[in-house]
This record gives sequence, C-alpha cells and structure tokens, in this order.
Amino acid sequence: MRIIDTHTHVVPSGLAAPDHDERWPVVVERDDGSADVLIAGRVFRTVPRTAYDLEHRAEQLAPDHVQVLSPMPELFSYWGRPQAGADYCTSVNEWIAAGVNKFRHAFRGFGIAAMQDPDVACGQLSQIAALGLPGVEIGSNIAGVLLHDKRYIEFFDEASRLGLVVFIHAFHPPGIGTFTDPMAGNGVTFPNEIGQAVGGLIAEGMLERFSDLKILASHGGGSFVSLLPRLQFIARNYERARVLMPRDPADYARKIFYDMLVFSAPLLSLLLDNVGAGRVVVGSDKPFMNHDPVTLLERFPHLGSATIESIRWGNAARLLGL
Repeated sequence: MRIIDTHTHVVPSGLAAPDHDERWPVVVERDDGSADVLIAGRVFRTVPRTAYDLEHRAEQLAPDHVQVLSPMPELFSYWGRPQAGADYCTSVNEWIAAGVNKFRHAFRGFGIAAMQDPDVACGQLSQIAALGLPGVEIGSNIAGVLLHDKRYIEFFDEASRLGLVVFIHAFHPPGIGTFTDPMAGNGVTFPNEIGQAVGGLIAEGMLERFSDLKILASHGGGSFVSLLPRLQFIARNYERARVLMPRDPADYARKIFYDMLVFSAPLLSLLLDNVGAGRVVVGSDKPFMNHDPVTLLERFPHLGSATIESIRWGNAARLLGL
C-alpha cells in the first residue's frame, strides 16, 4: 500500500551552536539508542533513534512508504539573532537534504528559515529550493506575530514564485506554558492555533493575493473547519470583509492542503466535506506520536478505492511535484 506521510519530524544530529549560545537545540545521543535534545543545557525532549538516524529510520520504513521530513518545530528558534538563525537553519536544511539524497526511496524533506527576519527568510527560500527540498516549514506564529501580518508578504510571494510548499505547523500557542503536562497543552491549544493561522491568511486576503501559493496545514487545519461557516457569513454581510475575501472563503479553503491528523472519523468526514478529498493528505507526526491516521480511511469505504489512493499517495505527490 503506497503512502506519502507529509507530517513527520527529525532532529538533526551533529549541529553546532552558530554563535556559541547554548540555547540553540543540540542532540546528545544516549547509550540506549535514544537521544536528548538539549536547549539551554536542559533536556527539552528525549527522542527515539529514528528522529536523528536516517539510515536506521529508512530501514524501519515499510516498502512503498515515503516520509516527508521536517524539523522538530522547537528548532525554529525564532528568538535567535537573524544571521545566527539563518546559519542554524542552513545547517538543518543541508542535513535534511543530504539524508533525502541518500535515501531517496524513503524520504523527501522540508527546510526551515529564520522567520524572525522576513528579509533573511525570504533569501533562504532559494537555498531551500536549490537543495532540492520541495517546501519550507514555518510556525503558526513567529515569536507571537501572526502569519497574516503584512511583514510576511514578500516571503509568501517568493515561496509562491519558487513553487515551494509552505507547511504551517502549530507552534508556541498562547497559554501552552500554563499546562502541567506539555502534551495535554498541545492537545488543547494546537487545534485553535493552527485554525487561527489558516483562517487569518484567508480573512486578511493573503490567499486572494497569492492564488498559486501552496499551503499545507498541519493537524487537519485544527479548528478551521468550525470557523469557516462564520467566515462565510461575515464575508457575505460585511463590506470590509468582502474587500479582503471577494470570493467565498470556502473557495480559499479548498486551495489549501490539510493533513488528516485529526484522530476522529467524524472530524475527518467534516474536513472532507468542507475542502474535498483532493485536498487531504496523510500526516502522522512520527516519531513523536504513536498513531496511524491511515486506519481512519477504513471508515470511508464509500469514497472508493481511487479516492482513498489519492489521499494516501496521489494528493501529496501532486503537492510535492513527484
């Protein structure tokens, strides 16, 4: 069974802090095969071998399965100085590209950019394309600045010009630090965060401006499908909103691709009803979540084998230009 998993993560090993600041994430391998990701000298996360050893990961991957590797979001490091951030991102991108080139049968990859300086990030997009990476992963906010802010217009314009996928990953939502368990905080805040990011791009006219922009929304777009009808009502009834959204917001929604990481057949059904099966792709969040979203498709035999095959493989192949 062919599958392209568009939402998986890596934590490159062997990276050095570009300006000797210990806050840059580094990987320290452990004797048991796992590794600690250190940030400011503290363990941020302990990751399995598949997170940093791509040869081992390729060996574990089932035949006819392709994973799109993107950096663990904490590697964004939007707090850093722009040039140091650019240097760090370049090291991450080159590591991913080397792994993709070595294990082409198993992997594709997305890079990252120093979004804390939009001009620097814009310049990095051509480097990402030159490495053969089909897209760039960005946070749903950049140190608290939302993606529909006008400072990112040139970034999206350049990504569109280069034909790069912009993979939007929920990142540092407001209030997540108030949760005792970070994963519980993830569960509560990530859906709202990605829904706001996607909805904001539509409501502020970004998708009207960039009609060819390729966007992949993580976590099924989160709460976006629940706010879409409200956006439609507002676009129909408020003149200022119609200027930014001259078309039905659902038309913009159907230009975005969404991974199917929603953990629920009814929610997946709602996503399919709103954006169409041609815009849904597989996304698992491996190796950080022990979850196989493809099993949800067993609940949708009425879609037919051709449509299910397109969700498992064809839609992502089209998005990535395979």
